[in-house]
Amino acid sequence: MGAAAAMVADDVGEVEDDLDDLVEKNLLDEVGDDRFRFHDLLRLHAREKDDAEREEAIHRVVEFYLDRAVVADSAAIPGRPRVGLRFKSADPDAFESRAAALDWLDHERDNLVQALRAAAVHGWPDLVWQLAEGMYALFQRRHHYSDWLFTHERGVLAAQECGEPVAEARLRNQLAVALRNLGRLDDAAEQIRAVLELAGEHDLGSRATALVQLGYTYRLKGELDVALRYFREGVDVETRHERVRGIGLARRRVGEVLIEMGRPEEAIIELRESEALLDNVVDKARARMFQARALLHTSSFGEASRLAHDVLTDLRDAGSPPHVADVFELLGEIAERQRDLVQARDHYRSALSCYGESFDPSAGRLRDRLAALDGDDDERAPDIPPQHHRGGGERGDS
Repeated sequence: MGAAAAMVADDVGEVEDDLDDLVEKNLLDEVGDDRFRFHDLLRLHAREKDDAEREEAIHRVVEFYLDRAVVADSAAIPGRPRVGLRFKSADPDAFESRAAALDWLDHERDNLVQALRAAAVHGWPDLVWQLAEGMYALFQRRHHYSDWLFTHERGVLAAQECGEPVAEARLRNQLAVALRNLGRLDDAAEQIRAVLELAGEHDLGSRATALVQLGYTYRLKGELDVALRYFREGVDVETRHERVRGIGLARRRVGEVLIEMGRPEEAIIELRESEALLDNVVDKARARMFQARALLHTSSFGEASRLAHDVLTDLRDAGSPPHVADVFELLGEIAERQRDLVQARDHYRSALSCYGESFDPSAGRLRDRLAALDGDDDERAPDIPPQHHRGGGERGDS
C-alpha cells in the first residue's frame, strides 16, 4: 500500500480507496495482504506511459523502500554502527519489537532486492549502496545468502562510483561475512584486505572490524595463534575508537578462540567481560552462549546446560533462527558428552529445523552429526571429547 502511494505521490488513504475500486472492477488482483498485481493489459498500458513519468514513479518507490528498510534495520539491531544520512533520523522505536522489524524486512525482501536492482539499472548508485546497507540486519540475523551476495556486491560497486570509501569499507566487511560463512575464505580475505587499504588510520571502525574478520578467517583455517593476535589487535583499535559494542564483540571473539586453544578458564573471563560491555539482547545472549561452551570444555555440564537454556529463551524472542540453531547445537553437544544420545538427537533436529528450506552450511554439519549418532551408537567411546567446532561463531557482528 505504501509503495503504491509512493508511486503515484499520494496519501495512503486515497490510494487505498483507489485500489479497492480497481479490484472491484477486475482491473487489479489482490494476491495477499496489501499485495496487488495488475492484469496483463494494464501492464502493457503502463509500459506505454511517458518514460520520464515512469522513471519518477520508480524513483519514488525505490526511495520508499529505502526509507522503510533504514527504519526496520535500525529497529532490528539498535546500536549497530551504520553509514548514511537516513540512519541519523531513523526512529528505532517505529516497530513494536526487534523481531517485528526483522519480520518486515523478511516479508519485503523480494521487493527490497528488486528496488536495489531497479536503482542499479536506472543509474542511482547512491540508492543502491544505501539499500544494501539497509538490509544488513536481515542478512546478519537470517542469512539469505544469495540475496546477501547480490546486494552487497552491487553495493560495493555503487559506493565506489559515488566516492564513498566509508560505505564501501562497511559493505566489503559485510560481504566478507557472507563469503566466510559460505567457506569462501580466500574471497573473504580479499574483501578484508581491501577494507584495510580503504580504512588506513582514518576509519578506525572499519579497520577494527576488518582485523576481527581477518582473525576469524585464520581461525577457520586452524591458525589459532594468528587469529588470537588479530582479535586482540581488533580490541585495541576498537578501544582507541571508543566503540563499546565493538570492544565487547572483539573480546567475545578472543574468548571463542581461547576455547578452541584449550584455555576455557581464560575464555570465560573474556566472555564475561564481553557480556558486561554489550547491551543488545542478541549480543549479550551470544556472549553467554560461548560462556556455556567454555563451561562444556571444563566438563561443567549442568552449569553449561542451564546457561544455554537461558540463552535459548532470549534468542527465540529476538527472531533470529540461525542463532537459535547455534544454541540447540550446543545443547546437543552437552547431551552427547553426558551420553544422552536421545536428547542429543532431539536438540540437533531442533537446530536443523531452524534453517527450514534455506541453504546454510551449518545445516550440513548438523546432518553429519545426526548421521554419526544414527550410525554408530554402540561403537562410541564412553567419554566423547568436546569438539573444537566453530558453529555459532560464523555469524556477522559488524
